Amino acid sequence: MTDEEIHAADAHHVGGGHDHDHDAGHSDEADHHGDQAVPLGPIDWRAWGISALGILVGVAIAVVLAIPTLRA
Repeated sequence: MTDEEIHAADAHHVGGGHDHDHDAGHSDEADHHGDQAVPLGPIDWRAWGISALGILVGVAIAVVLAIPTLRA
């Protein structure tokens, strides 16, 4: 790219001169992502269990830290 092309490109973006169509090639009805029947994988019960355990541990820590403030 020459210096003139770089400056012209910079001026185009700085000036907000967007004369091109960002949605070119997209029809109104072609933007449906739910039409792709991709099956979901199996539920990872181990990961969900570990997440639930982490939440319970977090709640237990919050309770342990809150007990001294409630005794005042």
